Amino acid sequence: MAQGVAWDKEKVTELLKPYLQLGYSVNKACKLVGIPQQTVDTWIQDDNELQLKVTAWQNEISVIARKQWKKNIIKGRPTKFGIDDYTPSKEWLERIDRDDFSTRSESDVTSKGEKVDAGIFVGDFKND
Repeated sequence: MAQGVAWDKEKVTELLKPYLQLGYSVNKACKLVGIPQQTVDTWIQDDNELQLKVTAWQNEISVIARKQWKKNIIKGRPTKFGIDDYTPSKEWLERIDRDDFSTRSESDVTSKGEKVDAGIFVGDFKND
């Protein structure tokens, strides 16, 4: 649509809602719908109720995922060999409580973010 076109806030909001509920950013949702992000950003800044709705919609998929994760932690996950209640708990702690449960250490990553094998030294060490 051309610049200066009056957008129907209610209609556009309803078009954006399913994308926001999938966790897309406002920017990406606007691109998918074909509306200028600036228009929606202005609405969000001026309308506290819309701002709350957008935030809630964007977090909806995370809430569902957390509920599922909680269920898996409590009940375990069925596997070929029985119930696995260790893996969901381990994965949760590795993501949420990284300081105590991360599988990566600072020595595993270089300043450029490249993975380093702790058993390999950089440089050529020759016995003379």
